[in-house]
Amino acid sequence: AWAKEHAALVVENQQMLTASLAYVELLDAYQEESLLIASSQRIEELSRITRDYAQTGSGLVSDSQRLSTEESLAKLRALGSTERKLSASTRLARALSIPGTSKLVPLDAMVVPLQLVELQNEEQDQILGALHRRPELAEAQALVLAASAAYERERSAPFVPSVLLGYSTGTFGGGLGNRVGDWGGRYDIDALMSWELRNMGLGEQAARRERQAQVQQAMYSKLRMMDQVAQEVAESRVQVMVRREQIEVSQRAVDSAKGSYEKNLERIRQGQGLPIEVLQSVQAYEAAQRVYLRAVSDNNRAQLQLLWAIGWEPDCLLASKP
Repeated sequence: AWAKEHAALVVENQQMLTASLAYVELLDAYQEESLLIASSQRIEELSRITRDYAQTGSGLVSDSQRLSTEESLAKLRALGSTERKLSASTRLARALSIPGTSKLVPLDAMVVPLQLVELQNEEQDQILGALHRRPELAEAQALVLAASAAYERERSAPFVPSVLLGYSTGTFGGGLGNRVGDWGGRYDIDALMSWELRNMGLGEQAARRERQAQVQQAMYSKLRMMDQVAQEVAESRVQVMVRREQIEVSQRAVDSAKGSYEKNLERIRQGQGLPIEVLQSVQAYEAAQRVYLRAVSDNNRAQLQLLWAIGWEPDCLLASKP
């Protein structure tokens, strides 16, 4: 019963993680749609400028056609993000056990990096805390105890009798010749005790070996679970640390791409060069934004994964900050 109670907590914790990751996916989809729409608008503006250049003879018609193609492709990417957004909504609805037809909208206005777990703590300390808190280990320990109790029962089984108790009642009478009388009630209580020695003792020995093997299997399963928990904590810590660095690098890429786009667009507006020259800056800006979004979302997933790995410990939580 103890093992089943902890098994229920395992399912509950896993469901919390599933719902949390589904929400991160939904927020990521909404943010991607926003940035793709903004990128589509930038390409649309650049396409309009290119058409104006072509009509006045200052630019090439082929450049205008190229920008028109890019404009259509940008709109297709935006539509694809809309599909992803709706799919993420259904996955979150399923995780929350609500109708999948419900359209879920994230409360957060935009994706920001989360810091939910303090990494200044030593890895070994977090692993030890996870081994203490994770219900998977409590379940495994309960199964070891259950197997040990079954083994002890098997050892003492030949010395424990089977007891059979019986109770009967009726009417009893008698007499001489063909006369029967003097009827009266009769009550009987029977008790029987028996001992069993299976196969002249060989069966008892085999049964004990079987129970002993089950104890060893339960202990090995517990050790395997301990190794798995330690691995999950260690891997999650690595992911969090690496993805923090990815956020910093991708943020610099976004700032650089944005500056390049703005400078190139301003140069075109001043009549220097051709609008087609700005296209690469627009594409680089969109790519950098998507890489940054992916890095932030991956960081948030890693934070939640680490929080789950250490057992959803409230004392490890920090205020969310960008």
